Amino acid sequence: MTTRKLFLTLAVILGSIICKAQYVSLKDGKLELGFSFGASNFLGDLGGNKGTGKSFLKDNNIELTKAYKGLFVTYYPQEWVGIRLAVNQMVVEADDAVIKDQGGAERFRLWRNLSFKSNIVEGMALLELLPTYFLENDEGLDRKFRPILFAGVGIFSFNPQANLNGQWVDLRPLRTEGQGFSQYPGRKTYGKTAVTFPMGIGFKYYINETTTFGFEAIHRFTNTDYIDDVSTRYINPTHFDLNLTPTQAALAKQLYNRSKAPSSYPTYGSTGTIRGDPKENDGYYTATIKLGWRIGGEEAKENRRLRKQMRCYY
Repeated sequence: MTTRKLFLTLAVILGSIICKAQYVSLKDGKLELGFSFGASNFLGDLGGNKGTGKSFLKDNNIELTKAYKGLFVTYYPQEWVGIRLAVNQMVVEADDAVIKDQGGAERFRLWRNLSFKSNIVEGMALLELLPTYFLENDEGLDRKFRPILFAGVGIFSFNPQANLNGQWVDLRPLRTEGQGFSQYPGRKTYGKTAVTFPMGIGFKYYINETTTFGFEAIHRFTNTDYIDDVSTRYINPTHFDLNLTPTQAALAKQLYNRSKAPSSYPTYGSTGTIRGDPKENDGYYTATIKLGWRIGGEEAKENRRLRKQMRCYY
C-alpha cells in the first residue's frame, strides 16, 4: 500500500505539472513527453566479486539485472538546459550465492549466503545540460546528436524481501539487525521511503523536429543502507523472542543468519560479528533507452526557419 500511494502521489504531481507546462509552452516545442525502458541493478552489501566488497561498479553482478520502465516530462526554457520530472518502476536484487570463490576475502560474503529482492518506485527531478548546443551552427533539430549531463534529487519506496521455501517474506518487520530493539539503542527502525541523488550521462538524437531517441546511464546515491536489509552486525537471536511475536521471531531466526561457513570457522555469523558495512549506503543504477516527443515542435520548426531567413535577408 505504501508503494501504491507513493506511485499515485507522484503520478498526480507529474500530471499536474504536465498540464501546467502544456498551457505555458504547448506551441513552442519546449515541452517533451516520453517513456523509458531498460535495465536496473543494485549496488549494496550483498553479492559482489573477488576480494573485499567495494562500493560502486566493482561488485556489480550483471546476472541479477532486472527490467526498468518509466515516464518523463522535460521542459526546456532554453535549448541547452532542461528540467525533467520522472516516475520510474524497477526491481533490484542481490545474492551472495552468485559470488565465485577464488580463495580471497570474497569467500566470507559467499559463506554469509544472504539474498534479497525489492520493488522500487521512484520519482525524481533532474537538471539536464546539453553542452554541445553552443557548438551548433544552425537552429534546426532534425538529425542532431546531443550529449547530456544531468543530476538531481528524488524519493523512492522499497521493501526488501527474502525467499524462504519458495515464499517471499518481508524483512523489515522482522528487525533482522535488532532495529528498534531496546537491546540495540543505536539501531533505529528504517522506513520504506528514502531520498535518492541521481547523476548520469547520456545522449539524445533528434530523429526529426518532434521525435527523439536517447540512451542514458544513471546512478542513484541514497541516504539509506537498508535497501537490502543488511547494514551492520549480527545480533543475539534470543532478542527476537523478546521483541517480536512468536511467528515473527521464528521467521527472523531463519532469515537473519543463513550462513554456510565451513566447520573450521565455528564463530562465523555469531553475535557481534560483521554482517554488513555501515560505512557505505546502498545505491542502484539504470541503463535505459528513451523515446520522446516534443509538443508543438512543428510550429517551433517554422519559427526557427523564419528567423533564419530574416537573418540571411538582413
